[in-house]
Amino acid sequence: MAGRFARSLDLAKASWTVVKADKELLLLPVMSVASLILIIGSLAVPVAVLGGFTTGAAGEDPGTGTMLGALLFYIVAYFITLFFNTALVGAAMMRMDGHDPRLGDGLRIAWERAGRIFLYACIAATVGMILRAIEERVGWLGQIVVKLIGVGWALATFLVVPILVTRDVGPIEAVKDSASLLRRTWGENIIGNVGLGLVFGLAYFGLAIVAVFVVMAAIQSGSAAFIALVVALALLAFFTLSALHATMQGVYSAALYRYATDHATPLPGFGPERYARLKPFVSALPVGTPLNVCTAPGVVLDSLSEDAREFSLNPEDLGKRRTSACFPTLEDMRGSLGDAAYTELKNSLTESSAYFRATVWVTIGTTQFTLYSLLARGGAGTVRPVLRSFGAE
Repeated sequence: MAGRFARSLDLAKASWTVVKADKELLLLPVMSVASLILIIGSLAVPVAVLGGFTTGAAGEDPGTGTMLGALLFYIVAYFITLFFNTALVGAAMMRMDGHDPRLGDGLRIAWERAGRIFLYACIAATVGMILRAIEERVGWLGQIVVKLIGVGWALATFLVVPILVTRDVGPIEAVKDSASLLRRTWGENIIGNVGLGLVFGLAYFGLAIVAVFVVMAAIQSGSAAFIALVVALALLAFFTLSALHATMQGVYSAALYRYATDHATPLPGFGPERYARLKPFVSALPVGTPLNVCTAPGVVLDSLSEDAREFSLNPEDLGKRRTSACFPTLEDMRGSLGDAAYTELKNSLTESSAYFRATVWVTIGTTQFTLYSLLARGGAGTVRPVLRSFGAE
């Protein structure tokens, strides 16, 4: 279970990295709320003018008109919310793939999937309406059971939006796939959502306390304009915090999906191209083995800093500078990375190596044999073989 907590924290950190890199994503929840108010408001006005939906007498079940009207409102609300959440998840996944998304990229992704989003909105709205109808007709124990079913549905469908973004499947298949992935990610799903809820819950509580004291102080001033300004700023703060909460939750679903499908914590900005460049240099060594900056290829050194090309642009020059001394030194890396990044990485960097690969070629007639040996250097200059293999790499 400790591993699930650690992974959930890593996924939350990756999500925060995406939000920091693409702050414009905060606008998507704002656009979602604004659209909800505008569209549902425009539907509610004519309904109110026409006298509302037909309802039964007191104590009777609502009429068909009321049920259909409520379902329509549910579908519209779900569609708008899911549309902008799809835009958010799509943009977040672009960042995780190493791209630099814009707000329009996310909206384009959502628009291209609008049909599937609408069908899933119909499913989600129907399920939500059924659960609410049951809850209104049962006692307190039944209400608890219904709420637990609702929580289970929310967990099982948490990855539906990332699936709709990345796969060419319909909503029913997306629900099945999301529920299937829950078996692998149930711990990270629960811990992440509860953790975000607790963090932002405390933030809301702290902001509410500050807002109350500030508003009370404004009231003491007796200035109506000052009171109005303080209230407006308090509401803006709550709205901003709410937008951040919604953005983090959407990005977390994208990060969790990547972990569930790729079996690794996503590294925002570390897309397929950078993975491909580093693939030839991947080594299986004991955990905690530091990187020798004196011998590491330029592309590996540049991977320590986002968008860096300092050492990989001219490999020949890097090789020449290494003929007589270590380059770059740890101090050089401090200057390249900056103090903050270097402090975080310094325990993973060194100017010496403890592991080496020796390659021996033996040719007998027209046949060539290759022997690869992984050697470990110990104390007092001792060297021992760790692994040997024959043939191609």
